[in-house]
Amino acid sequence: MREMRPTLTLACLWLIFSSCFTTTVNAETTENNPMTSAGLETIVENKDNIEVTISYVLEDQKDLILKTDQENVIDVSALKKELGDSNVKENTNKKELQVTLDSPDAIDFKMFVDKKKVFLLSVQDLNENELFNYKFNQVEPLDTNLDDDDDGLAEESTWIKSENLRVSKGPVLEHKDGSSTQPIFYFGDYIYAEHGIVSMSSTWIPRGKSRENSLTAPNSGILYAEPGSRIEDGPTAKKNHIYTIHYGDGQNRSFNSALQDLEDLPFGSPTSYTSNNLYNFVTHTDDWKRPGTSGPNKLGRSYAMIGDPSLYYRINPRTKFEEQRLVYKQRAFFEDKKGKTNPEITTTIKMSFTRTGRVVTDIAFKNTGKVMFNNFSGFSNHDLSLNKDGAELTDAKGKNIGNFIPMRALGNERGMYIQAPNNEIRTNIYMNHENGPGAWAARSASRSYLATKGYMYNPGLLGLLAVQKETYYPWKVGKGHDHSFFDKKNNVYKFPYTPHDYHNAFTNQRDFGDKGKLMGAGKRLGTDNEKDPQWDAGVTMRSAPIDLKIGKTVRLQYGTMTDIPGSTFNPVVEYDNLGTDDKPQVLTLGSKELELSGHWYDFDSENVTAYYSIDSDEPDDLQKNILFSGKQKKEEANNGDFHDFKRTANIAGLEKGVHKIYLIAEDEDGNRSILN
Repeated sequence: MREMRPTLTLACLWLIFSSCFTTTVNAETTENNPMTSAGLETIVENKDNIEVTISYVLEDQKDLILKTDQENVIDVSALKKELGDSNVKENTNKKELQVTLDSPDAIDFKMFVDKKKVFLLSVQDLNENELFNYKFNQVEPLDTNLDDDDDGLAEESTWIKSENLRVSKGPVLEHKDGSSTQPIFYFGDYIYAEHGIVSMSSTWIPRGKSRENSLTAPNSGILYAEPGSRIEDGPTAKKNHIYTIHYGDGQNRSFNSALQDLEDLPFGSPTSYTSNNLYNFVTHTDDWKRPGTSGPNKLGRSYAMIGDPSLYYRINPRTKFEEQRLVYKQRAFFEDKKGKTNPEITTTIKMSFTRTGRVVTDIAFKNTGKVMFNNFSGFSNHDLSLNKDGAELTDAKGKNIGNFIPMRALGNERGMYIQAPNNEIRTNIYMNHENGPGAWAARSASRSYLATKGYMYNPGLLGLLAVQKETYYPWKVGKGHDHSFFDKKNNVYKFPYTPHDYHNAFTNQRDFGDKGKLMGAGKRLGTDNEKDPQWDAGVTMRSAPIDLKIGKTVRLQYGTMTDIPGSTFNPVVEYDNLGTDDKPQVLTLGSKELELSGHWYDFDSENVTAYYSIDSDEPDDLQKNILFSGKQKKEEANNGDFHDFKRTANIAGLEKGVHKIYLIAEDEDGNRSILN
């Protein structure tokens, strides 16, 4: 009898488990109320047609009716091949099909529809009760007028829609040695945008489970012309070069990469993108503080993107430089579903230059749906890599040195920077803009075609099955040195993992990451140990969580500045919180001083002097008032170290009204900064 006890125990447990499972099923459906439902799962535009996936639950009748308001818009032969000839019945008017879905294991089916005709598809049960309808090939209107945009409709008319990708160019900075640099920006991969002749839609095509070109990646770079060469001749000139700062951007499909899946190969900027936590309405997280997220490049899903994004450009009336914006729409589900909340977000990404060449990216997330979006957060994900002339940056021996590199603080809560080990290129990312991120973390990145739950918790069953829990980007926990997460040969963490006890990128919505941490310039981010192994460098920014009301907008803004240290280098001075034409600083009448703070750096000179003048940018006036005189050691100059300053400008005697203060810096070699 003793030998039979284990068998009896297992049998009892199986009965208990079976009882639990049966109860679960019966709680959702009964013989008196069988479930009948259907919905759109994916819509993927191919070259010649549209591929549609329809999911269904048919517990009683096994048939659906497909009705259209146009003839011959469904590929019947392909549908018969999918379901079987006998399972597809055609109506004589060619606007109606009856499909039998009797496969016990299937939960969806695919069909192909016309790509050009505008038509309405209505899916019904056998009693002609409509389960859903959807209008194909109708371009959904994009709401580009932001609720807090003071310029409103008048400003809207200044934008020109572009079918082709384009590169916008900023101010040219001439150096004393005859070299010059020029910042640039564009959406997606520079290779596609370079000549302004590649249509945006031709790059928004399937690439495995993702997209050919990650268009929601607001990318920037810098052109460099050696002495004797012209910056106007572009990067193809013999002595000209181009530097970019994101993985897969301008890398000419250079396949010496740690990522080998088709979707991740280094072209099309595949692992940088802009999105939000809309997916949490499709699959709910098990912890509201860690909502689910998705990338916009996931094929065919409404929460990734509905239709194609739209691109616009114009000349900024104040800076006189070109700026661009990308607008796209996302919705939890294609069509409203009974018992499901279906919020909608329209995202506008605008890139502009300041007069000094900083690229400012302003992301606006607007609730254009019919319901409040509870606990909304917008995300900006960046997979950082320093690239030169079509490949990751290399050292003198040909070793890659642009990707697995440390990220460091700019100091005084300004943001972060990455710098090549050979000091050839440096990019600063400024987070201290007026609408800066609610949180940001210099950790790693994520794949643009994934949709993840955020946090998954399974308590097990009757104490016999172990508790299961997992977190996903951007709440993903760091890992140890297990071979699945760590490359021992190269002593680096594999993408997208970070060190143990550190997250990629936040613990939860209450974690601000690196924001608010009082770290000095040069402090390594993402770890407390300077000697810790490297990981695939990336940064995630997110807006503060908010219940986003219908018609309201949340903004996320940051700036980037890329430098190419040469044999002779102009000083750079970045000021904190300068007023603008739109939003000047307001001072009390009779104020005698204006406080100015920021940081400066210079890659070759040991002495830098900053000057200011009020209401005049004449050269003689700019030399009259010294704001500060800065000194640095030769070693600090070689590294381009940051130096903080806080000084006051004399404004005594100014009359009531608007005034402008002009700022410029000059080093001991006579090189001048761009006029602020």
